[in-house]
Amino acid sequence: MLRISRIAALGICAAALLSCSRSTDSKFIGEWNNSSLDPTARVTYSADHTYFAHMEHPRDGKFTGAGTWRVEGSQMICRDYEHGESRAEILKTSANELLIKGADGITSKYERIK
Repeated sequence: MLRISRIAALGICAAALLSCSRSTDSKFIGEWNNSSLDPTARVTYSADHTYFAHMEHPRDGKFTGAGTWRVEGSQMICRDYEHGESRAEILKTSANELLIKGADGITSKYERIK
């Protein structure tokens, strides 16, 4: 009987961990805009953990990328199909705001569009 209760307890813990992961990821799903002057960026994070990004930089020109995303602890990890993996530290998330710090040390503020 003790063995069954341990299995049940492990199952409940696993379900709780999975639901926490889903709720963390769900904070990012949607369309986000960084309207700072240099550069401007729009990113869409989808529920299937794919993303699409479009940036326009006055000096460097346009960049469009797509790939996969995931959250590990306080890190947003994106894998671009052409450029490999990039990481950013998540500084703040709310219903309408995302503040991240890239590997280059630059902090970017995104506002939810959808």
